[in-house]
Amino acid sequence: MMSMIIQRRWLHLVASLVMVLCCCAGSAAAAEPVNITGPIEITEPGIYCLNNSFFGPYEGTFITIKADNVVLDGHGWMIKSNGSSPAGTGILVDRAENVTIACIHLNNFEEGCVVKEGSAVTLWGVNPFNCGSLGIKLEGSSECTVDSCRITDNKGTGLEISGGNLNLITNNYFKNTKNVGFSGAINTNFWNRTNTSKTNILGGSFIGGNVWTTPDGDGWSDTHADGNDDGFCDESYTLNNVNVDFLPLSLDQPAPSPLEVAFEADVTSGEAPLIVQFADRSTGNPLEWEWDFGDGNISTEQNPVHVYETAGTYDVTLTIIRGEGTETETYPAYIEVEEPAPPTIKANFTTEITAGEAPFRVQFNDTSTGDPTTWTWDFGDGGNSSLEDPIHYYQKPGVYNVSLTVSDGTTSDTLLKADYIDVAPSTLPLAANFTANETSGAAPFVVEYLDLSVGNPTGWEWDFGDGESSELRNPVHAYQETGTYNVTLTVSNSTTNSTLAREDYVVVGGPVPGPLAANFTVDVTSGRTPLTVHFKDASTGNATAWKWSFGDGAATSSLQNPTYVYKKAGTYTVSLTVSDGATNDTLTRTGYIKVTTASSPRSSSGGGGGRSNVVVSGDLKSGDSKVFRFSGLGVSQIEITAADQIDGIRVSLEKISRGPEGLDSPVYQYLLANMTYAEGDTLDEIVFFFDLPRSWLEKQNLGVGDLVLWRYHNGAWRPLWTELVKETETKVYYRAVTPGFSYFAIAAGEGMTVIPEKTAPEVGADAEETPTSEEPVETTVTETVSSEPSGNATETGTTPQPSSLGLVAVLAALVGVVFVVLMVRRR
Repeated sequence: MMSMIIQRRWLHLVASLVMVLCCCAGSAAAAEPVNITGPIEITEPGIYCLNNSFFGPYEGTFITIKADNVVLDGHGWMIKSNGSSPAGTGILVDRAENVTIACIHLNNFEEGCVVKEGSAVTLWGVNPFNCGSLGIKLEGSSECTVDSCRITDNKGTGLEISGGNLNLITNNYFKNTKNVGFSGAINTNFWNRTNTSKTNILGGSFIGGNVWTTPDGDGWSDTHADGNDDGFCDESYTLNNVNVDFLPLSLDQPAPSPLEVAFEADVTSGEAPLIVQFADRSTGNPLEWEWDFGDGNISTEQNPVHVYETAGTYDVTLTIIRGEGTETETYPAYIEVEEPAPPTIKANFTTEITAGEAPFRVQFNDTSTGDPTTWTWDFGDGGNSSLEDPIHYYQKPGVYNVSLTVSDGTTSDTLLKADYIDVAPSTLPLAANFTANETSGAAPFVVEYLDLSVGNPTGWEWDFGDGESSELRNPVHAYQETGTYNVTLTVSNSTTNSTLAREDYVVVGGPVPGPLAANFTVDVTSGRTPLTVHFKDASTGNATAWKWSFGDGAATSSLQNPTYVYKKAGTYTVSLTVSDGATNDTLTRTGYIKVTTASSPRSSSGGGGGRSNVVVSGDLKSGDSKVFRFSGLGVSQIEITAADQIDGIRVSLEKISRGPEGLDSPVYQYLLANMTYAEGDTLDEIVFFFDLPRSWLEKQNLGVGDLVLWRYHNGAWRPLWTELVKETETKVYYRAVTPGFSYFAIAAGEGMTVIPEKTAPEVGADAEETPTSEEPVETTVTETVSSEPSGNATETGTTPQPSSLGLVAVLAALVGVVFVVLMVRRR
């Protein structure tokens, strides 16, 4: 059975080679060979030939064969994907039968040659090298032949077989880190013919199996002996349990034909840059090639393409290698490269039409030679242009000369065509018409108007729509203000007139913004903790997104004009990155914000009206917090965190009818807050929690992000860092950080509120208690303090304090015990 299959394969190969020889001789009877000129999909039977190499960034498939009965002869040429890394597929046989591919080199493809679900496909002399994932792949293909192929230096697998069976792989030269790979069902294939007297791929006298070598020299043919000098390794090469090469070729072939160097080039002289295709014609079956092109460049390809960039005469040397044997041949002065002749500047031009009635539109086309870089046109009627292919309107009857001067920066040439344009008077009735070079732009916007009226007008009246007019035929007008303008032209002659009005013809926008450049300002760059800084974007360009970094590693912001509170002393670097959707720009200011430790705030006085006082006895340790609660004042609580030991603290909050002048925003409530505590103590943070009805915001046309707590300081109102805490159906809750006590106002501040990004405010029924910051971790004791009409206040401390009511209860209990004892003694 195996003998019959091998004979069948042999006859098929012979028939295929006969077809190839017919193609090469140009004598195929079936059809004329088709020359391949670039990437192609073959869908018709026939003979297809390569007559030169191809090099390009081929990311797809260069040749796809979808037809049966196709012969593809590469004539020894190369197809190379010349990207920086392997890409695409060199040749794909897609579900076709009776296809022969011969004598072709495939370089730097991701996949060299793929036969997908093919049958009776022969690959003879198909040489993939430097490919990415694989050199040749038989995918679901059966009864195919891979013969006399050099499959070398591929980064992945040399030959991959996926499914299929009864394929013949023989007389091939494998030199890859991984020569063969199997995937899918592993079926039987044939890896050698019977021992036949014929020159093999190494130049030996007998054909059998394949050459199995690797770049590291540890392949089967490298490491297994040929004891009887018949050209075959003494041991069979087992790929797996059903795939065995019984006659693997030995690298030491008996009496090989001698190496003899020969090569040729498709061109040996010309102007730089000169592209030369070299072709190896050496005999003796060399396995490696080393080219020296004489200009400092070398190649190890068999048939390289080289570009000579510089004029000169070059020797070309080729060294061929087979095992230990080498031969070298130099062709002296083989390539002659001349300096490129400078292009000659020669002016020339054409038009599609040279005669017509006024106004006569002419399209001029430059046809000059010598690579001009500038053009100077003279249309003969006073008009000119520096465009390469201008359009010109002749408005008056007459015969006009036209000249063109072209220059390449070094030389120039002029062509004059006399009496070239013939313009006759208009035979049409008078009709106004006009155009403009531009109809939209940014103020100040300059428009050049061109009269295109027919009927030989002699008078013109323009109305530009902005209150300005002109009687020139082709006026230039500047629009100074933004807007949309109607333009009207009235033309007249000795007998009649005509008017054309174009509505909304000119649209003038605002000045074009400059390039995107990040910039910002602040209201303060230094101060004591907690330091509130209002950042203001001052970027140019059309910024649509902002990203702030405040330098403390704690937070960023995407607001355009954020407010940030620095709570710790230090020197901070601030950066702003702006984006317009296409580009971005960053400004970083190193050491921009300087924050020092806060000194002890002292009591402030002023205002009038009722007051609620809270006095805390006992110690307030460093890091402890006190929460002072109020009702009916707008501010529901004040939380104070100590930075050092505090022996006693007093806070008062008073509602006042009006505060200091200078606050123009709508005000919900004015307040006066005072605090005193022991000398030398310091505070770490003061946080106000406040709320107001949602109806008040709606009445003032304000959103929840348009409210802040203002503080009066140094004769001016300043907005504090304010954050939205919670929303309900009827109320909105906020928190604000202040560096000290003074007059305060709960008032509008459009867009100043910080709305947390990660947790959206909840909207629901009003809570029974006002939201607070994190409560102290220790058990708290609440003390109610008598209040004035301005409101009620309580305080909550982290350290339990003796309660006056508790003390009364203890005394009452003691009295009760004494009373009981006395009653018992009486009895």
